[in-house]
Parts: sequence; structure tokens; C-alpha cells
Amino acid sequence: MEFIEVAKIINVHGIKGTVKIYSLTSNTDRFNAGCIFYIDKKIPVTIKSVRELSSDLALLAFNEYDNINQVLEFKNKGLFIEESNLLELPEDEYYIYKLIGVDVYDQDNKFIGKIKNVLTTLANDVYNIDYNGKDVYIPAVKEFIKDVDIEKSIMKVSIIDGMLDD
Repeated sequence: MEFIEVAKIINVHGIKGTVKIYSLTSNTDRFNAGCIFYIDKKIPVTIKSVRELSSDLALLAFNEYDNINQVLEFKNKGLFIEESNLLELPEDEYYIYKLIGVDVYDQDNKFIGKIKNVLTTLANDVYNIDYNGKDVYIPAVKEFIKDVDIEKSIMKVSIIDGMLDD
């Protein structure tokens, strides 16, 4: 079974076993009563209630726990779902974990490097590519990203002058 981390438990809240989470996903609708998650990929929990605090923070109560002493050990642990429960994304959107390690080629089919991270900014995501041991950053916008084939683990990009300066 493959697990995908969707949140971090950052603290406990109150005395009734509620935890505060930081969402790693842009879709906060995934945190609904009745949904099953796994703490640290091992402990199954079912959400009893959700209180959204902001676009990336929420308070969760679990059916299985009702006391602060039961959830203290979960602080700083990941909250995971089974990969089979991932939501379908619109065309041209990809889960970050599927982009890490993708081979990147320029418009002339020259190998640039592999994606090592995806940075989220207010304007758009930015792909951090390992280019001969050096970090290169390419904005995840149509002007630069020409084609993505997740199945083949290949991304074609348009490189402009100065982007790969050695």
C-alpha cells in the first residue's frame, strides 16, 4: 500500500484530543468527517469533526481519541492517505510527489536535469532542477513548460538565455 502525506500534525488543541494540522494539499475539502487517514503511515484514524482555521490550518478531532494525553505523541507526525484515495486533478495539474525525479529536457531535447523540488509561491509554482550540481529554477507556467509526461517521467521546457548560466 502506497501512502501520500497530506498534512502535518503541528500541535494538540484543548483537552479533548483535538489536533491542529498544517495541510500540505491545496484541497482542504479532503478533510471531512468520516474520512480515514493514517498517522505516520501506521495508525488509522477517522475524522469526527473539522474546524478550518485558514487555507492551510485546521483542527481535527478523531473518532478514536477523546483525550489530550492520547494524541500528544502525534505532534510533528505526518497525516497520510492511501494513494488510491487521491482526488483526480484537472488536466495539466500534477501531484508534487509525482514530479520529483522527473527528467527535464530543453526545446532541443538536451537533458537539463531532474526535478528535485517544487516550490509554491503566491504567483505560481517553481520547479527546482538539479543542473550539473547547480540549482536552476523554472516557473511552472505555459511559457516555459511545454509538455509533461508523468508516465514516462519526462518534462519538456523552453529555456531562455541566462536561465542556465554556468
